[in-house]
Amino acid sequence: MLTDPNAMAKKYIPKSTEIIMHTNLIQPGNSGVMVFTLPAEAGEYPYLCTVPGHSFLMNGILKVTK
Repeated sequence: MLTDPNAMAKKYIPKSTEIIMHTNLIQPGNSGVMVFTLPAEAGEYPYLCTVPGHSFLMNGILKVTK
């Protein structure tokens, strides 16, 4: 998203089939909630913030087990 001139208009969400969930931008001091069904397949699902520069600290792995 760093080099995409339309990144802000796209809310910093890249077009990808690998993205299974996203939130809108959440301003500092505010919070958000995501409710979704976990993937049926067990595995590790990485998540990160796609706003340029944020993914260094805002990332993790969602582990789905059977």
